[in-house]
Order: sequence, then structure tokens, then C-alpha cells
Amino acid sequence: MLQAIRSKVASWVAKALFAMLILSFAVWGIGDIFTQRTVQPNVATVGDTKVTSIQLDRAFRDLVAQYRQAFGPAFDVEQARQFGLVDQALDGLVRDALFDETAKRLGLRVSDELVRTEIAEIPAFRDATGRFSAAQFRFVLQQNQLTEQDLVAIVRRNIAQQALTAGLAGGAVAPGVLAEDLYRHRAERRVAEVVQVAAARFVDVPVPDEATIVAHHRDNAPRFTRPETRDVTILKVTVDDLIGEVSASEDEIALAYAQRSGEFRRPERRSVDLVQADDRETAQRIADAARAAGDFAAAAVEAGREIIPADDAEQDSLFLPEIGRAAFALAEGAVSDPVETGLGWYVVRVRSVQAATERPLAEVRDELALGVRREKAIDRLFEFTNRLEDALAGGASLEEAASRFQLRLEKVRQMTAGGRPFDGSIPPAIPGFAQIVGTAFQQSAGQTSRLLETREQSAYAVRTDVVTPPALRPLDDVRADVVAAWQADERQRRSTALANELAGAVRAGAAVADAAVERQLGFSLTPPFVRDARTDVPADVAQRAFAMKAGEVAVGETVAGAFVVRLIEVLPAAPSEAPDAVGQVRTAAAAAIARDLGDQFTAALRQTVPVDIDRAAVSQLFRSN
Repeated sequence: MLQAIRSKVASWVAKALFAMLILSFAVWGIGDIFTQRTVQPNVATVGDTKVTSIQLDRAFRDLVAQYRQAFGPAFDVEQARQFGLVDQALDGLVRDALFDETAKRLGLRVSDELVRTEIAEIPAFRDATGRFSAAQFRFVLQQNQLTEQDLVAIVRRNIAQQALTAGLAGGAVAPGVLAEDLYRHRAERRVAEVVQVAAARFVDVPVPDEATIVAHHRDNAPRFTRPETRDVTILKVTVDDLIGEVSASEDEIALAYAQRSGEFRRPERRSVDLVQADDRETAQRIADAARAAGDFAAAAVEAGREIIPADDAEQDSLFLPEIGRAAFALAEGAVSDPVETGLGWYVVRVRSVQAATERPLAEVRDELALGVRREKAIDRLFEFTNRLEDALAGGASLEEAASRFQLRLEKVRQMTAGGRPFDGSIPPAIPGFAQIVGTAFQQSAGQTSRLLETREQSAYAVRTDVVTPPALRPLDDVRADVVAAWQADERQRRSTALANELAGAVRAGAAVADAAVERQLGFSLTPPFVRDARTDVPADVAQRAFAMKAGEVAVGETVAGAFVVRLIEVLPAAPSEAPDAVGQVRTAAAAAIARDLGDQFTAALRQTVPVDIDRAAVSQLFRSN
């Protein structure tokens, strides 16, 4: 059911394990994930391992989130299906299960000590000094929405998988001939003459007549079609809904203060000036002169040295340990004796001292009380969602459940698959709203989801009330858009026609520069560029140029108009002149071979470990309406 929420039960145990993980790593004790009380539909069975619909749903949404980073927030669930992300997510889960089953059959066990060591070595958990940081550990887990149990499972699985595949990766070698051929392909360069024909130059495009507008609206229906929308009813419960039902005792607040004391302490800080010297005698002269005259800056100038300031610094952050110890042993305004370090001699003057401070319990009491209550509410959420799920499973409607448990229903109208209302308004601020929208678009009209968890410590059930299918919007509603679209298409048509005219003249013997000047167009001779040119030439031009032979002329279109390209020269790559680059290509090719071997190994495992995929269950989970 709500596995992440259930893991919060018996929070004193989780906190104890968390403390051991962060502070000592001396003992490892990670309990099993709490047993699910309700049956989760399985979408696949791999040996004895079950892949549940919830796991697939999470993996799919993780992939959607990754693609949205690349394609923007408009990348929706339907596009994700078309991209094959459902199968990609399922394949990843089946692969993990295959490795787990194989590891078990081979008796491969990853010790707690090895997992502990691996986690302790993760750079993301270290502070600026390179030491393991409890605060950094908590921050990274929170940012990645992971529990310590999640992390342990991930690390344990990765170690096992690496042990199973190490031999494959070690044997992956790319032949030198292959690397050289790949290098020739990638490093080949070309030079071309290019003329850009911008569609924006055609400013005299008229407004089309009515018949043209009607035809353009009809012939380009997808551009003016209203997307599918859904009216939904959402029943949700969050930690904030339950926080008012719990309290924090004075003893609990005091304990929280003791546990979090480091957050409320600000260590002593000092602002200091440093002068470096070549030897002890020079450093001593600077120190003596500064004390005698009371002017540290003058003593430094007299010795021909510059002052190195360090403001508002803690002892550990003062360049070198010896400098920190010396600076924090001096009184305000005092000048040190020569300080020897591994980087030479220094003289230190303390400009100012900021005493250590500590926020008293009374000052942070409300903050601590809220934290204690939130932890209790998280624990309570497990029991609450159990009762709520039982009510829904017993046939209660969302309205009845909301009334019985004193929860508020949210109704959202005309929601698109992208997560925004069709009218362009701001979507409601509901925890896990993108996930809720995705669920609503996987249901038929009138269907209510089961109670599902979000990553924002909340749970929801959503009913899809109304499904409004895509429909061509009436011309009167989009007339201005149709006119603008026709004019844009006409500008594009004219730019392409002019480009074709220019290309015809060049093929007939005219110089590209002359033909461009005659038509008042800009002309450029490119520098040598490679296939994946990023800045030298536009990608559209590079792609077209690498499909041509020297001397050929071609026309291409872009979103901003058209272009004419004439290929001047092909510059082959010489592997013998770039051994380092060829080596990099060979390394990358070896990595690709290793991945291919891994895929073949996975395919071989499927021949020994039975894999049963329930396509009907997958289709039901990701049904498109």
C-alpha cells in the first residue's frame, strides 16, 4: 500500500538506525520493509521476485520527470507512452529483478560492512573538508526523496550487480581499427558557403481572404484542436492535515533541542590579516615592527609584503591548521609570533573576534515543537491512511470518506495532461499534483483510483469525473491564431522559394556571394566544422552539408526560414595525428561494448530465470482513454 509512509512507523527505531548510520557506522541494523497489508497487483514475476504495479508506476514517473528536464514541463504522460517509457521502466525493473535472483541463486551476499563502507565513501555525503557530514547526508537524502532504507537497498543491489558484471566490463575492448574508423567519422570536417533566407524578411504578407482562412483551419486541424481535458475530484490527506491532532511535551522538545543542538550553535569567528614571509627572521621582523608601531599594514609594506585578509572565518577554515590555531589563540588586536607551516612562514594579526553564540531553548521552542509534532503526524499518517483505505475499499465514495474523516475535497476542472487547466490558470497547490493528474489520465470517466502515496508525505485518491475528448475549436474562437499561422506559413513558403531560386542560379554557374548580394541576402563562408557542430554553423546546415559531395548545392528549411548551402571542401581526419583523441574514442567504444555485453548477459539470464510479464495488468495501469 503506502510503503514509504509505513516505513515511518515505530519512528524511534528508524531514528536509532539513522543515528547509527550517520554517526558511527559501527553497527549496521536495517530492518525489513514493513509487510504490505493489502495485495499490490503484480505486473511481472521474475523467479521468486514480484514486480508490483506501484513499483512500475514509480519507475515510469521517474523517467517522465527526467524527460521533462530535457523537453520541458509540457512533456506529458501520453507523450511518455509514445516514447516507450512504460516498456523502458518495466525493462529496468525486470533487469534488476533478474540480477537479484541470479545473485541469490549463486549465493552472492553483500555484507552490511561492505554496504557501510561503500556509503561512507560516497563523495556527496562529505563536507568541504572531505569528512563524512551528517547534515550533508540528511540533505542529500532529502533532495533525492530517499530514506536510509532506500539508500541501503540501492547500494546493496549496485554492489551485487557490479560483482556479477565485473568480468564482462573488464573484457570489453574496442579494436584499434574500429576506434580509428570512428574517429575518422567524428573528426571529419567540412567547409561550406551558406546563405540564410529569414522568413521574417517578408513583412508584406497580406491577411488571407475568408475562404483561405476556412481552408487553413480545416487542413491544419491538429494545430487548432482543443486537447483532451479531465474534470477530477481529489481526496487527499497530508501530514499538515494531522499535525493539529498531536502535541509536543516539554520533555520531547528538550530532547529534540539536545539532538539538534549543532543547528543552534554558531562557533567563534575571527577576522584576521596574514603576511607571508620567506623565512623565520623576516617573519620575526614584521611581527616586531607591527607590535612596536601598532600598525600591521605599515610593517607589511615596509617588508615589501601584501596583507592577506580573511573575514568572519572559523578556525578550521583559516587556510592552514597552523594558522587557525595561532589566530584563535590570540587576543583581539594582537600580533602572533612567526608561524611555521608547510607553505612557509606567516605572521597573523587578529582584527576582530565574534564570540560563539547559541540560540537558547526558549528562542527555538516553537520551531522544535513543530518538528516534534510533524514527526508524530508522519507516524500517525500510517494508521490514518490504513483506515481511510479500508473505507474506500469498503465502497465509500470520496464524498463519504471526506465527511467521515473530516477531509477536504478538491475539484479541478478542464485539466490537461500537462498538469495545467485549459484556460491557462495556475494549477492548485496540491502536494504531488503532477502525479495526481497522471493518475486521473489513466482512468476512464467515473473511475476512482485506489489510495496512492506521493513523495511529499501525503496520500490521495482521485476520481475522473468528466473526460472531454480532443475537439477542433470553432473558427470564431481561433480566427486570429489561424490568420497568424497562415501568414507564418506563407513567409516560410516565400523564404523557401527564394532559397530555391538562389540555388538554381548557383547551379547554373553564378557565384554564391554574387547571387546572395543580388537578392539582398547575407553570405558566409564557414570555418571547418564537424558533424556535431554546436557553434560554428547551425545544426540544420551541418546535417545537410554532411550528406553532400564537394561542389553540390542544396536547400534546407529551418524554423526561422530557409538556407542554401554549397559544399566547398571535405577535410578528412588523420588518426595518426591525434593519438589522444583516438584513445578517447576507443575508451568510449569499449564502454559501449560493455553495455552491449551487459544487455546480452541480461538476455541470457532471461533464459535461465523465468520471467512472466502480465501485459494485461500493464495495459490496465497505463490505459489511455
